[in-house]
Amino acid sequence: MALIKCPECGKDISNTSEKCIHCGFPIEKPKKKNWIKAHRKIVIFICVAIVVTLGIIFALTKGKSLLPHTIQNPKLIQLLEYTSPDQIKNELGDGFEHKTFDSINSTADDYNEIDIDGKTYSLVEISYKEDGTFERLYLSTASIWTEEDYKALVEDLIKQYGDEYNYKEDEYNGKPIYDYSWKIHFPRRISCSIHADEKGKYWVRINSFHN
Repeated sequence: MALIKCPECGKDISNTSEKCIHCGFPIEKPKKKNWIKAHRKIVIFICVAIVVTLGIIFALTKGKSLLPHTIQNPKLIQLLEYTSPDQIKNELGDGFEHKTFDSINSTADDYNEIDIDGKTYSLVEISYKEDGTFERLYLSTASIWTEEDYKALVEDLIKQYGDEYNYKEDEYNGKPIYDYSWKIHFPRRISCSIHADEKGKYWVRINSFHN
């Protein structure tokens, strides 16, 4: 509580009093200022700025969600990122079969029917050049992917490797094939080929080239 002077008799009274306790003069309390009305121009400017900013963001993103895409195939992406066979084998274990291909002077370590991110890959192959250096990681599935599955995979690859990629559509026996490929840096390349079957499912082939 604070004291103020009565405008009529000049004596001290409480600032909460409705009238002077000495002379009975009614005390008019000051009206509270409406901040919005007092700063109307500022409020209008802020609102316009917000609308313009949202419009620019919408135009730049073309209406796409601003929420970050969540990687749905994290183990697969990690395998594609490895740059040595030992890293891949530490992830997948020692259940591979070593094969030699005399006709093309190369070798490979093959995993069969191995689960990655909830999908069964019929083949995961680590290929080597003639001199034994790491050449390629190849993965192939059976026709188990739905359209939603493979589109989520493509989103993962775009999130990891960017939206500058080569895209091509083809067909085999009247069924579509969707091919995506990224040139990361020489000699690194990533490719993904998605094939539809007659039952409306898709099988996928993925390559991580290191040659």
